[in-house]
Amino acid sequence: MHPRLLMAARVGDTQRLKDLLDEGSSVGAHLDFVVRVEVPQPSTATLLDVVTAVEGDSVLHVVAAGGDGEEFLESAKVIHDRAKHLLAMPNRKGDTPLHLAARIGNARMVSHLLDLAKTDEGIRLVKKLVRAKNRLGETALHEAVRVGHRGMVIRLVEEDSELAGFPRDGASPLYLAILLDEVSIARSLHDMSDGNLSYGGPNGQKALHAAVLRSEVLTVMLLRWNKSLTEQGDHDGCTPLHFAASQAEEQNCRISPHSKFPWVRLRTSTTTNIPLCRPIHVAAAVGASRTVSTLIGMSPDGAGLRDANGRTFLHVAVEKKRCNVVKQACRIPWILNMQDNDGNTALHLRIDLTNNNGQTPRDLSLVGIPPGLSYKWNPKQMIHRALTRASASRGVRRWDQFEEEYILRLRREDEETESQKLNNSTQTLGISSVLIVTVTFGGGAPTLAGRYTFDVFVVANALAFICSSLGTAGLMYSGITTVDLPIRQSHFLKSLFFVSSSLTSLVVVVIYRSIGRFQRMIDLARPLYVRAGIRPLLMPAKDVFTRMLRLYWPFIVIFSWAACARNHT
Repeated sequence: MHPRLLMAARVGDTQRLKDLLDEGSSVGAHLDFVVRVEVPQPSTATLLDVVTAVEGDSVLHVVAAGGDGEEFLESAKVIHDRAKHLLAMPNRKGDTPLHLAARIGNARMVSHLLDLAKTDEGIRLVKKLVRAKNRLGETALHEAVRVGHRGMVIRLVEEDSELAGFPRDGASPLYLAILLDEVSIARSLHDMSDGNLSYGGPNGQKALHAAVLRSEVLTVMLLRWNKSLTEQGDHDGCTPLHFAASQAEEQNCRISPHSKFPWVRLRTSTTTNIPLCRPIHVAAAVGASRTVSTLIGMSPDGAGLRDANGRTFLHVAVEKKRCNVVKQACRIPWILNMQDNDGNTALHLRIDLTNNNGQTPRDLSLVGIPPGLSYKWNPKQMIHRALTRASASRGVRRWDQFEEEYILRLRREDEETESQKLNNSTQTLGISSVLIVTVTFGGGAPTLAGRYTFDVFVVANALAFICSSLGTAGLMYSGITTVDLPIRQSHFLKSLFFVSSSLTSLVVVVIYRSIGRFQRMIDLARPLYVRAGIRPLLMPAKDVFTRMLRLYWPFIVIFSWAACARNHT
């Protein structure tokens, strides 16, 4: 496009635009800078038949996007009078000038372009113009909804009451309005279309899928317009109820689980016939315990619904480690023994129950323990010990076969990995052990020599040193790769015991070092009170408080943080 023509169009200089168009022959020499396109009319190319090199915009596109002041409206009329075909001509993205005007929010320009279309071929051209889709399958109405301009939406739908039904597939204007939480625009689209509009969205979704994630107002509004939306799933078969159930409480779900009305309206008989996914399973997966409670309250039998693998919502909650949902499920005794397609239950009341492989919970707990060296208080170790102490039975199969398949084979295959794990653990524990030895040499002045507390300090300090030294010596052997792995593991476990014992003794040492300071302050309190009363004791009290804060601030942080986290949860 000629630079001077482009500049005049961008600023809405109507007079300059007229002059350039009148001088079309004189500026024709500059057409080597432009890109030509085919036009509907078999006439000689003029300046108006040329588009920009990047977007393929005509001069009318530029004016429509420039603004909607009087000068731009007049410029659009001048261009339309000389090249009427530009009104419906798309650029390289399929956008007409009407698309660009609506996208920018130029409401007056949108209305002006529609009026120009009426002067040509009347209603027929107007409908063709407003229904024109770009490469994304969107009309100018989509752009008006996106910018949130209700007046522009009303103007477009006034020209074509069926416009809200386009496109037939993909995201409809109503879906976009719901997605953007534009309640008034959604109402206008519905009322002006007499309810004959598209509820469609991307990936087979409907407007109700978006509404349940936006607000309860939109959800209830759509349910009043079209109750059948509750039965329509997306390409994955998920209904709006699945979407609503997928919002955990901490994600600020717009539909409150305590508000029964939208939940009851969302529930349909067909939502329980979808084989791959159940709403209650979705809620359990994200830990939405209140949603699970609401769904069970509406339909107690729904707690036993299964997915394609035969799992209940409890199986899903256990797999996802959603403790709050598991705790809630324990109030439903009959669900605890429900088995999936493999015969596995999530939790057992009858701990001797076997799955399809003849394995009891005790067998499965043993299989879940990592092969090789494992921390004694590992949760999986504790589960196995608890089941053993509860006299849980083993499965109905030869123990040597079970051991060969699930225990010994894994340990043989992972010997190299186990050696590397032992090396890393030895290095970490060795640093801790050496640090403890160093601290024990720090000691403190024997201010309480001859007293019981001082004897306690000496014993604790000596014991911390001895245990840490023994632990360090054991770690030397556990870190040597030329030693057999079982021997290294044995030394490591002994070292772990000694280092943990030295750490316990070290706590006594630290407490003793604080007692000496506090004892001196207490000794000064009485003479100060006798001599000057209560007032001088305020400074020592401040010192005691400051000292305690400096020494024990980690305790304050630990317990306060845990309390806040629990209350927040």
